[in-house]
Parts: sequence; C-alpha cells; structure tokens
Amino acid sequence: MSLADDEKEYGHVQRGVTVWEVTAPLPHDYTPPQRVMTYDADNRLATFNGQAVSHDLDGNMTYGPLTNNSLVGYNYDARNRLLAVGGLEYGYDPHGNRVALTNGATVSRFVINPNAVLSQVLMRVRAGLTNYYVYGLGLLCEVTETATNSYLRYYHYDYRGSTVALTDHESRVTDWYEYSAYGTLTYRSGNTNTPFLFNGRYGVQTDPNGLLYMRARYYNPYICRFINPDPIGFSGGLNWYVYADGNPVNYLDPYGLWSWTQTFGVLRAVGGVFEAAAGIGLGAATSWTGVGAAAGSAVALHGLDQIQAGLRQAWTGELTESLTSSGLEAVGMSRTAANLTDAGISVVGSLGAGMATVGVRATQIAAAEPTLAQGMTTWQMLRTYEKGARALNTADYWALGGDLTSPLYKGLLLEQGVNISGDAYRLTTSGMERFVQSLKLAPTGLTPLGYGLVAGPGGAVGGVANGLSWLGSEIQTLRK
Repeated sequence: MSLADDEKEYGHVQRGVTVWEVTAPLPHDYTPPQRVMTYDADNRLATFNGQAVSHDLDGNMTYGPLTNNSLVGYNYDARNRLLAVGGLEYGYDPHGNRVALTNGATVSRFVINPNAVLSQVLMRVRAGLTNYYVYGLGLLCEVTETATNSYLRYYHYDYRGSTVALTDHESRVTDWYEYSAYGTLTYRSGNTNTPFLFNGRYGVQTDPNGLLYMRARYYNPYICRFINPDPIGFSGGLNWYVYADGNPVNYLDPYGLWSWTQTFGVLRAVGGVFEAAAGIGLGAATSWTGVGAAAGSAVALHGLDQIQAGLRQAWTGELTESLTSSGLEAVGMSRTAANLTDAGISVVGSLGAGMATVGVRATQIAAAEPTLAQGMTTWQMLRTYEKGARALNTADYWALGGDLTSPLYKGLLLEQGVNISGDAYRLTTSGMERFVQSLKLAPTGLTPLGYGLVAGPGGAVGGVANGLSWLGSEIQTLRK
C-alpha cells in the first residue's frame, strides 16, 4: 500500500470517530514522505519500498527502516528488549525499566519511579548535567542543573498529551513543536534537550534515533507501527503491531500495549459483573418478590449488557454501545447523551441496589433476632451476620452450632473466640474457602454486606469507566 503521512487537519464521521482536525496557529508546511509497504499474514512488515524486511522468531523487527528509506539492523536481548539500533545502545533494570541510553560518548542514566500507574522518569543524569522531573496530572516541568547554573522549563501539551511548547520561569516560550498524527516531529524551534515530546505528558520518550520508547516496546513513527509485537497478544487486538488501533487522533498508547479506550472497556466489563451481582443481591434479599425482584432483575440485566459491551470495546478498541444506549438512541436521544445516561444507570443502579440490599437485609435480620441485634448498628449487625453465614467449612459450621444456630449467633461466637459449648475456638476456614463458598451463596442473600460495600461500588466503577470513555470522546470532539 502507499502511505502518505497524516496531515494536521482531520475530521469526524457521523459515528463520532475523528478523521480530521484543525489546529491554530497554522502548522508549518510539511511534505510527508511516500512509503510503499507490504505485510505478511501475521501483520509483520514484509517489504519497505521494495526492500525485504526481517523479523526474528519472536516477531521483533531485526532489519528494517528507521527514520528514512535506508534499512538498518535492530539487536535484542533474550527478553525481546531492544539493545541497539541507529547508533544508540540501551540498558534496563531487572524489572524491564529502561535506565540507560548511550549515544556515542554520551551516557544518559535514568532514575525511575516504577510504582506510578505509568512509570516515571524522576532524574536524567549525564556528565555535568542533571534533569529533575516534576509530576502532577502527567509531567509538569523539569529543572536542569549544571555545576554553575540551573533553569526551569514548563511543559505545555495538546489534547493527546504531546508537548507543543516549553516556557521558562517568566512564561516566555523557549521551544515550539509540531507533529504528524502518527508522531513524526515535523517542526521544532528552540534548543532545550528533552526526550518528552510526542505523548510526552505520559512519559513517552523520543530517542535521538527517532524511535519512541513506550515502556513495553518501541514505536517507529516513520512507518507508523511498533517494531515489536504486542506483549499481551490478542488481548490488544488482532494486529500486534498497530499503534493506537490505527486511530492516533483519538487514542493513546503510552504503555505500548493498547489504547485507553480498551482499558475503559475492561473496567466497564468488570463493573458489569459487579452490577449484575448487586442486582442479584437485591433480588435475593427480597426473596425474588415484589419491587425488589423487579429492581434486582433490571439491575442484573443491565449489568450483563455492560459486560458484553465492555468486552467488545476491549477487543476492538472502538467505543461500543450497549443494547440500553442503542434503545435510548432509538427513542430520540443523541448518541453521547444516550451513552452517558447508560453510564449513569450503572452508577445509580449499582449503588442503589447495593444499599437497598443492606437496608432490606438489616431490617429482616433485626426482625428475626431482635434480642441478638439489640444495640447493634446496621453495619455491626451485618458484619457479625456475615462472619457467621454459611461461608464456613464443615468443621467450623458444626462447631458453631450448625443448623441449630443462626448466622448472627455464630458471628457473635466468633467475635468471642468460642464454640457452641463455650470452649475457646479458633476458626479453621481459609480465606479462599470463604470466598468460594460466598460465591455459591450469592443467590441466597446470606452475604448482604458484600453486595453493599463491594458489588454496588464495583458496578459504579464500571459506569464511571463507560462515562469517561464517551465523555472523553465528546471533549476531544469539542476541542477540535
């Protein structure tokens, strides 16, 4: 195929996928290079401008283009980490974080914070010069120190998190950057030496050889694809080399794994599981009768709808509508409003079902055992009740009275550390046994606190993830 690089003007089609963008001030003239590439059945680059491209058995490109039409060799270690290409050499710590870059006689060493959601470079140390990086919602600024001087630079980003300008301590612009959609640096002014350019807000580093280090692997903007296969395999999609699902205007991939839309899809599906559990809990608490049965069934079905939509979103990388949102659109709602309403239903339904389950069961338990429940708060009563529910192995269950004692009575015995005979007793049920048994007991209503404190908020998280997916898309559209 013939690939002309992305322009700086894009637009969006009716279903909300952006395909053009207008930027101001107008970008400098840029003529994208023409490249003709072919691919094999595994989506690996087979030829580049008629020249054969090579890969090793793990799918890493070992001979191919770098930043121009010449082909070069790529070297990797046994863990598929890039060691050398284009005059640069790389070093890593045992956890896979890149901690060194050698460019001729210049060695840069990095101090990494591996515990952030996206690993952060805290310091970059070179001979006679050290950069310190400060983070908030992404990279905020850097302080550069030499033996005789120090200065400050603030980062300014576009909506994709790519650095478009640097300013000094007096707010004067010192550097200016422009990119193609796939990350080629098309213009720069200023001489600040920073690796945080395209997607720089999220810690993506642009190396002197033109490659972008995205933690899990390296991305080549000249060919608009990764040089390594996706480490998570088909979980990231069918094409293991594509960047941002082929839609870099809308999506990011600072991990080098998959887009944020896919991450939200996973959260949406997991939230759907909790939402369905919250609905089941409410139905079980009301013995599947009356309003509780109707409301619980509605919440559970909506949770199942979110599971299927979230899984499809995670698989395809595209914003995916649920059956609920499609139905709302059919009666006249806009696409965005329908999907935000759908997200709101998850939040309200999950939290409402969870809290309703807590209230209903607390009332039932207090009515059934008023003497034992006397003086207990709702949460104390439910916590004690769940301790003594049948999420116990056989030995513990019968040591605490078996069928002759209620869960609340068993819970009180456990809190006192004695068995039914009053002798000191130590629980033998393992955490895993209680967890497995609790799952089996889900339809019985014997674990109401779990639905209130776990299923309800868990389902709400799924709704928030769904809402963020669509709200983020809408904000990006409005900003274009």
